[in-house]
Amino acid sequence: MLIRRFILCFALLMGCFQPAAATPSCDGVDNVLQTVSILRDIQSDTSFRQYSQNIPVLKNTVAQISLPALQPASYREAFPEEDRALFLHVSALRRAVESAQAGYDDVAQEILNTTNPALIADSLLTLNRYWGCTNNDAANTLASPMEGESVVKAGRSLPSTGSESATPSTFSSSETLSNEKANTRTLAKSISNGPKLDIQGHPFLSIAMALSLIVLIYGWRKYSKRSRARDHRHLIHQETKFKIGKHYYQMTVIDITQKGLKFKHDGYLGKRAKLSLELDGAWHSCRLQWKNANFAGAKFKYPLKDKTMDALLAAAHQEGLGAPTRTSGAS
Repeated sequence: MLIRRFILCFALLMGCFQPAAATPSCDGVDNVLQTVSILRDIQSDTSFRQYSQNIPVLKNTVAQISLPALQPASYREAFPEEDRALFLHVSALRRAVESAQAGYDDVAQEILNTTNPALIADSLLTLNRYWGCTNNDAANTLASPMEGESVVKAGRSLPSTGSESATPSTFSSSETLSNEKANTRTLAKSISNGPKLDIQGHPFLSIAMALSLIVLIYGWRKYSKRSRARDHRHLIHQETKFKIGKHYYQMTVIDITQKGLKFKHDGYLGKRAKLSLELDGAWHSCRLQWKNANFAGAKFKYPLKDKTMDALLAAAHQEGLGAPTRTSGAS
């Protein structure tokens, strides 16, 4: 019964922590969407005031994006085009932030004004499905041009990572449909293989799993020891002298193991948890484990030696009580 409780607790813990694997990645998708919102604010108003207000916010948002965590190896293998598009987008924003920090605001503004957020629409839609996030509607709006902007302008090129120049690349609906079909074919394979639970990327989850395993092992060992103790419990029914505090009492030991005993206390125990008793001419300290109106169970401070146990069993055997029994009690 005890081991089943520990197994149930372990399963519940794993069920609670399992969703934690996707949550940081969904936060990463939200951060990418926030960069799109900031980028469009800057592009809709090219004044230096709008730029200077948004560049610190953009810096903090980009700093929270981790592409290796957001796009693991299984994702990059299944969706190489979407992976590259998001990489170029984030790289461009990081270059803009670094240029602004270095004092080259004109370079930063040029990068931001030539970066097209619509080019990562497929990337965000695929990431939403891959991680099971719920911001598909926001990602869908990226494919449409901003108010007052033509479709041709919405297809502005994305700066390459090697230079400031941009390579023309039109965002066409036919290409989007083609990519969507290809993504649909590969999405089932990718999701069936992932997302994997990256324990190294979640230290709190690793600690929780380790603690759960330790508790499970401890419970199993404790349960096993208790079962072994019950299998080796011996009925002796022997009158024995007990010392409780400063007083001595004569009480009956019902059964015994090398680790504990069950005895009839006749109401002498009170609230004391420690006691000692005389066995085979020597005193042994015990700690009370449980009690009811007539019986109590105690555990020896030190296990009984084989010599003492043999003497007790020999005395009980002479009275025909030396066979092991499974009586209920503490040990």
